[in-house]
Amino acid sequence: MIKKKTTLILGAGASKYFGYPTGEELFSRILDITKKNSSDYGILKLFTKSEYEIDNFRTTLINSGKCSIDEFLEHRTEFNFLGKCAIALAIIPFENQDNLFKGGSNENWYKFLNRILNSESSSADLFSTNQISFITFNYDRSLEQFLFTIIKNSFPDMNDEKCTQVMDSFPIIHLHGTLGYLPYKNRDIQKEFESVGYNPHFRKQLEGKSYRAYSPKTDYNVIKECIQNLKIIHDDQDSKIFEYATELLQDSERIYFLGFGYNTTSLRRLRISDLMGNKLIAGTAYGMGKNEITKVYTDTHQKIEINRLFNCGIVDFFKDHMPIQ
Repeated sequence: MIKKKTTLILGAGASKYFGYPTGEELFSRILDITKKNSSDYGILKLFTKSEYEIDNFRTTLINSGKCSIDEFLEHRTEFNFLGKCAIALAIIPFENQDNLFKGGSNENWYKFLNRILNSESSSADLFSTNQISFITFNYDRSLEQFLFTIIKNSFPDMNDEKCTQVMDSFPIIHLHGTLGYLPYKNRDIQKEFESVGYNPHFRKQLEGKSYRAYSPKTDYNVIKECIQNLKIIHDDQDSKIFEYATELLQDSERIYFLGFGYNTTSLRRLRISDLMGNKLIAGTAYGMGKNEITKVYTDTHQKIEINRLFNCGIVDFFKDHMPIQ
């Protein structure tokens, strides 16, 4: 059980084990998608008036010197729509249910976390008392898909409605939006999803939101609906979702960054340097050098101490360095 209020902040590295691309890999994948001979080029072309738009987007992206599509779109807002289309095309094919359950708890950090969440949970009601929340910069929906699935299968007499009630105990904030909401986010839609035998091609639009099953299927309509839920965050944008995130962080006793790149702008938007109280703040720093770690310390006004950033994977972070229970 997790008894202290704990918030996990997830970067692209947190989804890497489950098959999803890191930030730089996503950037490269988008460059591949925008090639005229790519299998997705035809879908992308349906969202433009001419091939020139795609070619111009690709050329500008290459010559920007960026390694992140999010960083690029922040300042080149004229490409936002096409960029969202490319992001959706690049990520959705990795929605593979089997990948969420591969490996053991020494490699699969979702399974490791589940072991902790379940350590004293003899019932779904007890499971829902775990004091954990999530803030993610990722578009993928792997975390909520995993949690919903394990809750449904870990306890007797669990239907979809009961699973949803338990899921509501754990805030999951997607700061940049998500590739459609999973059906459980709306009770009526979940019932409809259940009525069609959990068809992996299920999708539904309601009140401007796109709901769809966890599925790698892409076509024009899937992409069209998904991009409504994606957000490109800009410096001049007053985002309520970031306000919600900072309130959640202020209420936390422990804050852990997992698979995170510690982008200066992202840290500023989370207001890490403004957090009050005696909080334990730490994180993974896989592949980072001493100067990069020192910069995180400086960017956060010493709120993230140098000796609390560890060059290791997520499971090792919890097993060897920081407590999660």
